[in-house]
Amino acid sequence: MAQGGSLSRGDLDRAEAQFFSGLLTAAGYFEKLDSQHMHAIGSTAPELLARKSILTTLLIACGHKSARAAFPQVEDIGERWFRELFEGIADYVRQFTCPDANQRLIQAYFKLAMALGGSLRIADLLNDDATRQVLAECLAPLIVEGADKKLAQPLSDMVTAHIATARGIAGANTVKITAGEMRHFISLLRLELRIDLGLSAAADDEQQSNEHAIGKK
Repeated sequence: MAQGGSLSRGDLDRAEAQFFSGLLTAAGYFEKLDSQHMHAIGSTAPELLARKSILTTLLIACGHKSARAAFPQVEDIGERWFRELFEGIADYVRQFTCPDANQRLIQAYFKLAMALGGSLRIADLLNDDATRQVLAECLAPLIVEGADKKLAQPLSDMVTAHIATARGIAGANTVKITAGEMRHFISLLRLELRIDLGLSAAADDEQQSNEHAIGKK
């Protein structure tokens, strides 16, 4: 407490952090109950804004146009492959770029949900400053100049491996993503994000802090 019994800004910040920490813990419990319920009724619909899936969902919202233009597998194999594609990209992001993305995005989601309630839409998240900051950090290595050449092969290999594992396929088979397809996707993604979200400038600012990305390995 500050003098006079009033709360300082630091006190308020700590209280807010403790509140959201408890909220995230509670969210895990309710997500587990919801998952059990969905399984019991036989639902196969993806949980779009759960902690384990919110990054994938927002990456799809950011890059779906580029992916549909770059990967013929979307038409040939279907929407399940499409989501698995972005799950693989999300795995890359968490491993090499932004390991705390899930927690930060869920916290931003909860804050916005408290303000907007049931009217909250994915578009609201994409317009939220905290969410956009996380996405800018996540996507920085993919949309800086030269990323299409540097990351195409390692990222296509990593995403192909994820899809094959998700489908229980031995080897790449028909789900394989070529380096050329990934290169095309990355080049389109940079333009899509610049036009739709204005993220390219923020991504360029993040370039130096993300030199540990997979392409530098």
